[in-house]
Amino acid sequence: MDDELTRARERLKKLWTAYQTQERELDAALKKIESLEIRLKEKEKMIETLREVLEAREKEIKDLQMKNIELEGTIEELRPRIKELEEMHEKDLERYAKLFTLTEDLEAELERVRKEMALRDKWFEENLKPMYNLCQSLYEREKLLEGVKGEERGDFRKRLDELSPEGEAVKKGEKAPKEEKVKFEKLSAEDVLKGLLGDIRNMTEERIAALAAAGYDSEEALRKASVFDLMKVDGISPTLAKKIKERFPQ
Repeated sequence: MDDELTRARERLKKLWTAYQTQERELDAALKKIESLEIRLKEKEKMIETLREVLEAREKEIKDLQMKNIELEGTIEELRPRIKELEEMHEKDLERYAKLFTLTEDLEAELERVRKEMALRDKWFEENLKPMYNLCQSLYEREKLLEGVKGEERGDFRKRLDELSPEGEAVKKGEKAPKEEKVKFEKLSAEDVLKGLLGDIRNMTEERIAALAAAGYDSEEALRKASVFDLMKVDGISPTLAKKIKERFPQ
């Protein structure tokens, strides 16, 4: 009887120990389940957030696709107009190139004519003055000759006066130029520029005034300025700026 009680007690102790072990394991399992449930909820929240982000991205992609389709349609509509504008641009470039070439040819021809006129004027100056001096010498020599009548001397003097510049003016019906005292006056900036640039084609008074107002009022200022500086002045085209710099290089 005592042996049975002892065995029963030992069996109960083992059962209690097993029960406590199972209780501890069950508590640990419950805590782990609770932790896993918390993590699961967090994962579900993350999944929901990602789903919302994906939906927003899909909507943006759809909107961009619609805009892309609209832009492609607009591009197709504008393509003929773009082609037309390109053709017009090419024609304008060809026309401007021809005009520029023609302008250069005309300027070259004008320069050639100026040189010819300068040579002609120089020839007249070099030849008319010796002729006049020769006539003057002949007249002086005639005065020394004996036996020459005063009337003939007067006719010769008259012919000599007709050959002089004053005589030519009288012959043409103009008044002979009077000798005047030279008056020196201070020139304005625009007058200086007219003397420097007035013979350049298309260099109007308005453009000269604009250059003077911009500070390019002397030869030194024009030499220091670049083509791009001159192009900034109102009314000065690239061709005019290039001509100015060809005349007054840095």
